[in-house]
Amino acid sequence: MPNVHNPRFTRIVVHAQLLEDTFRRLMFLEEKPHLQPLPLEGFRFFQQETRTVDDAGLVQVDSSYYAALPAPLYSEVTVRIYEREIEILDQQGQPLRRHERLYTGCRLIGQQNTLQTRPAEHSACGFDSG
Repeated sequence: MPNVHNPRFTRIVVHAQLLEDTFRRLMFLEEKPHLQPLPLEGFRFFQQETRTVDDAGLVQVDSSYYAALPAPLYSEVTVRIYEREIEILDQQGQPLRRHERLYTGCRLIGQQNTLQTRPAEHSACGFDSG
């Protein structure tokens, strides 16, 4: 075990630290022109699944249904399930629709994303009955 109180050992350690700091600075200077600014929004994690558009033009995710039109009926679409959003993509990967994610058995139908529920489900889907 080295003697940490030995002045020669201390000089060697200090010299090694200076070399390491110099090396880090040189590496940074070499890479700095290639660095780009970070994006304003962090990467959003999602789960990607394939769904079939039913005869009503909807796709089911968990217990909720989302409008997939203009996708053809009975066609397969890609669904990206984010924490708060559902994104429906066509077979080429182009976005068809985006919906706020519902966590209960609700349906988003039509062009205006009208919620279709039974009266007992209104509060569960974000509507007050009064």
